[in-house]
Amino acid sequence: MCFHRTAMSTNEETERLLAPADSTEPSGAKTSVLRKCLRFASRYRFYICIVLIKLTHGFHVYLLELPLVRLVERAICQDYYKGLPLGPDWHHVDESLCKLPQIQIKVAYILGFRISFNAVPGTALAP
Repeated sequence: MCFHRTAMSTNEETERLLAPADSTEPSGAKTSVLRKCLRFASRYRFYICIVLIKLTHGFHVYLLELPLVRLVERAICQDYYKGLPLGPDWHHVDESLCKLPQIQIKVAYILGFRISFNAVPGTALAP
């Protein structure tokens, strides 16, 4: 059932792997081996796809996380130095000035709340 030999070739390289749909040949050992191989290959292909999806999603999340942290830190830093007399160019504060503990604590709180709120839908909809 699995292999069909043509009149022109008897070489294994040119044999068809699947029999025609209207074939009535009994299934043999070659068919069961072929099916096992296909099942084995499709199982690993599925696992490889799942791993690749997970890795690309994780990479995507971390790629977006750094700019978000930087933007939150920048906004809190600008707000912190807004009242101080830094001159007319107060919104271009040096990044090293944004590493104060008062600023980093606010950044940590905001990002912590963000993580907590992101977990709410999964927690609420979990069975």
